[in-house]
Amino acid sequence: MDYESYYMSLWNRLSLAEGASQIDCAQLERDMCRFKSVIEKALSTSDISRDQWIGSLAVAASLAVPGFAWSNPHTAAAADKWIAAIISRIGESNEQAAAKGGYSISGGVFRAIVSGFVQPYFKAENKESSSTYVLMNSREKKTHVFGKQKWKTEVQSVACFSWALEHLCPEDTVDAISCILPVVLALIDDYDTKMKTRGLQLAILLMARKADKEFLRKSGIAGILEKSIEPSLV
Repeated sequence: MDYESYYMSLWNRLSLAEGASQIDCAQLERDMCRFKSVIEKALSTSDISRDQWIGSLAVAASLAVPGFAWSNPHTAAAADKWIAAIISRIGESNEQAAAKGGYSISGGVFRAIVSGFVQPYFKAENKESSSTYVLMNSREKKTHVFGKQKWKTEVQSVACFSWALEHLCPEDTVDAISCILPVVLALIDDYDTKMKTRGLQLAILLMARKADKEFLRKSGIAGILEKSIEPSLV
C-alpha cells in the first residue's frame, strides 16, 4: 500500500468508526501501529509530494483530537508521533512553538488542510446552494441546509479543523478568516449538543487567542460571533 492510500484508508475508516454502534478500536490501533513503517518508508524517498504530506497531516491531526468515537490515548499518542514527523518534513515547526511542546502551522498549510479535508464536507448538498458554503449571510437557511451536509456523517473533518485552528499561527489568522468563519458558525448553529459545544469552544479560541481583536471588531466578525453564541448562554 502506498503512502496516500494508507492515510486515506485511515480517513475513510473514521467515517465508519463514528457511525458504528460497536467501534473496532483494536483494528484502528493496529492500523495506526503500521504508521511507523509507512512513515519511515515515505521519509526515505523523495516521491512524496508536499500535498501528500499535508494530506497525511490532516488525517493524523483528526486522530489526535479527543472527544470523538475513535479517540483513545494509544491512537492519540501514535498520531502525535506521526504529526511530529510530518511537521519536521514540511518545515512547519518553529522554535517558539517547539519550546512549548507544540506545533504551529502557517496560513498556507491551514488553508490547504481546510480546502482538502474540511470544506468539501461543509458544502451544502441542495439545489439552492450546491456551490456555496454556509456563510454568515445565509444563516436564515440553516434549518434547511445543515441536515444535508456531509460533515454530519464525516465528523473527522470537524476533528481535523479543530486541530488545524488550534495550531494555526496567530499572525496568519486574519488572512485565513474566510476559511474559518463558515465552519465555526455552522458548528455553533448545529442542533447536536456535542457539535454546538465544539463550535463554541472554537469561537472562543478565535476571539480570545487567535485573531486580532481590533480586526474582529471593525470587520463586524466579533458581533456575528457574539450573536451566534448568545442563544447558547440563555
